This record gives sequence, C-alpha cells and structure tokens, in this order.
Amino acid sequence: AVRRILEQWDCICQFIKDLGKDGKSAPKSIAYKRVAEMLSDEKKIKTRAQLEFINNVSPVFEDFLELFQRSAPQIHILYDRMCEILRKLMARFLKRESYENKFGYDLVSIDCSAKSQLSDSDIVVGEATKTTIAKLKPDKRRAVFLSIRSFFATSVSYLRGHLPLQNALLKALGCLNPLKRTKTARGKSITRLAKKLQPGLDTSLIQDEWRV
Repeated sequence: AVRRILEQWDCICQFIKDLGKDGKSAPKSIAYKRVAEMLSDEKKIKTRAQLEFINNVSPVFEDFLELFQRSAPQIHILYDRMCEILRKLMARFLKRESYENKFGYDLVSIDCSAKSQLSDSDIVVGEATKTTIAKLKPDKRRAVFLSIRSFFATSVSYLRGHLPLQNALLKALGCLNPLKRTKTARGKSITRLAKKLQPGLDTSLIQDEWRV
C-alpha cells in the first residue's frame, strides 16, 4: 500500500487538493480531513518522509514473514532467523559495539537507550528518506528522526518480548541445518534434542552416529 502511494504521490496530492478547493462540496468525513491535513503544504514533506521510511524498513519484516510462509520445514533455521531480524533492526540505529558479538538470548539485554544510538546522520533510513528529510526545517527534521528512533526502539522491544530466544530446544534444532552439520558445537545440540524427544535413547550412540 505504501509503495503504491509513493508511486502515485503527485496525483494523490493534487486530487486531495482539488477536492478541498470548494469548501461546500469537499468531503466531510474524518478520514478525508485526516488525509487532507497530512498532505497539506505544511505537512506534506513530513508525510512523504515517513512513507519513504516505512517503504525502506518494511523488507526487513517481509523477508522474515515470507520465509516462514513456505510449505517446506523451516524449524532448523527459525532460531537463527529470529536473531537475524533483531540484529538487522539494531544495526540500523545502534552503535556497532552495542550488539557486536551478541547472539541469541544475549540480544535481549542490549541497551537501546539514546546513549547507544547512532547520530541522525548515521541512522539507516534509506537514501529516499534522507533526501526528503533534508527538505524539512531543522526542528521538523529533528521530530522525524525522533519518531524513527522510537519506531526502531519499539520494534526491537516488541520482538525481544515475543520471540522465544530463551528456548534452548528451539536453539538446539539449529543443528539440523545442513549448513551447520560440520560444526563441533552441534554435537551437544543433537544430544540435547535426543534427551528431549526420546529420553530413553543412549546419547553416546546418538553422538557416534552424528559424528559419522
């Protein structure tokens, strides 16, 4: 929807403007008034900047959602991808030392306060967003960046509170990923899986088969 709005931006702005030329015939609905205010000469650039930002950041979420809409088994990559989406969002607005070398449940304790955040010029929002923001007056420019920071911080907080990063079994299932089959640490993971799924199995035999 946002991409379509941006494609038709000039036409939409002109259409809304033409609708409001005659106060008597202009729509009286709350929705129209809200849109008309957002596309007024005073707020139009800010609205465009916000839409450009949404358009830029949405693929981070889309990639994650589309991956798990497939019919093939994805359980072996779920834990890594949960960590990946968190790290992608963090990398857009946090200083590298805040999240570097952090993985799994360690991502939950990362400080996202202002002191750990990048400067306005370094926050990743996309070139189209930056170009549009640059057209704003300094005070309005600052307000847009504050809303962007709030978006990132709120998104990270929500994901950290809802993604099961503390789930040891889910993390252990990552050993079934063919790309990680040769990693030594995955031997412990297959043992953990065996104890959870088939408690009566001899884990030493499981380890033997896994090594082979």
